[in-house]
Amino acid sequence: GFLAGLQQYLHRFSEVYGLRTELVEPPGWEENLLEPTVAVQLLRIIQEALTNVRTHARATRVQVVIGLNGPRAQVTVQDDGIGFDSALVPEGPGQKYGLSFLRERAAEVGGNVTILSNPEKGTHIVVNVPRKL
Repeated sequence: GFLAGLQQYLHRFSEVYGLRTELVEPPGWEENLLEPTVAVQLLRIIQEALTNVRTHARATRVQVVIGLNGPRAQVTVQDDGIGFDSALVPEGPGQKYGLSFLRERAAEVGGNVTILSNPEKGTHIVVNVPRKL
């Protein structure tokens, strides 16, 4: 299932890269809340976000928080790294840090991605995708 796969990935990621990882799961989560294609895309988005953390953030800790918000599932990948001025990152062509990849993957399943970051305050990547009701 989605959560089991994510837990395994986070465990391996932590062991290999030396970053502390934490998964915060919502109460009442059931494995069938996401369509299979949404679950696969969401896992890939999280993996790319973690790659960005490892490559660019100089973080020591990353937390993946999963929430339910009405008809949407929300995942936030937040780190304690160096951050950046997200207002200076263009949307569309010319994006850096794999951000276009994140947005494209989310859009493919009817979702979206918001990037919240400030220099020296870490980064929050917020992904919203549809869920089964």
